[in-house]
Amino acid sequence: MTFTAFQCPRSGQPLRMAEERLVAAVNRQITDQRAVTVEGQPVDEPLDGGWYCPQSRAFYPVRLTVVHLLADQAVDLRSLDLSGFDQGDTRR
Repeated sequence: MTFTAFQCPRSGQPLRMAEERLVAAVNRQITDQRAVTVEGQPVDEPLDGGWYCPQSRAFYPVRLTVVHLLADQAVDLRSLDLSGFDQGDTRR
């Protein structure tokens, strides 16, 4: 789902709402201490949801119904093992 009111602070492109299985995959990486932000900082809090940019591969977390659209707090999808997802799942 694309919601054009949310745009990626890094690329300016529309964000897509992450499906539950992508959020679960990101949370597994967080639990395994493999997730980092685009600035290289570890991500240690699980997510309730998220929005992502297929172009910049930035994943913006939702925690307690609040979308965090700060560029430096985005999870770097390139740093994660998302082998269960094909290219279309996060690059549509």
